[in-house]
Amino acid sequence: MAYEKKRPRQAVDPMADVLRAYFDDAGLTEFSDYLRLMRAWKLIVGPVIGGRSMPASIAKGVLTILVRESVWANELSLLQGELKKRIRDALGMTVTEIRTRIGDIPEPPRENTAVHTPAAHPQEAPPWVDGIVNESGIADEELRRQFRRVIEAYSESARGAER
Repeated sequence: MAYEKKRPRQAVDPMADVLRAYFDDAGLTEFSDYLRLMRAWKLIVGPVIGGRSMPASIAKGVLTILVRESVWANELSLLQGELKKRIRDALGMTVTEIRTRIGDIPEPPRENTAVHTPAAHPQEAPPWVDGIVNESGIADEELRRQFRRVIEAYSESARGAER
């Protein structure tokens, strides 16, 4: 039986590092950054905003984010400083400017997370609640449901104060 001397194992680079180096060498650094940002988007912005927005492009430090409605564009503009910091901390990328664009984005998969709790006052909401919700112009169904809950809670507290 011949004794074979084992050669030391060479370290293998993680595939992400290999691909990043390839994209950098090919002049596609921004594409690599875009892919990393897409992958980490919901972790960076959270599930609510992440389900209603997505990175559209990144070029020369300018991140363009696609949103479903103007309310989300406004929300992201208010969070701009925090968002730049989160991206820098999570991915090591420097974003100098954030722009938003309204458009269609893919629907996130729906989870059955509905929790059915009995109302403290099982009375039906007054008709003016429907009017306010309909006049709000909110097209996003989840945001519309949340808005309705806020108005109903206000209605309940106003009724409680009248008693």
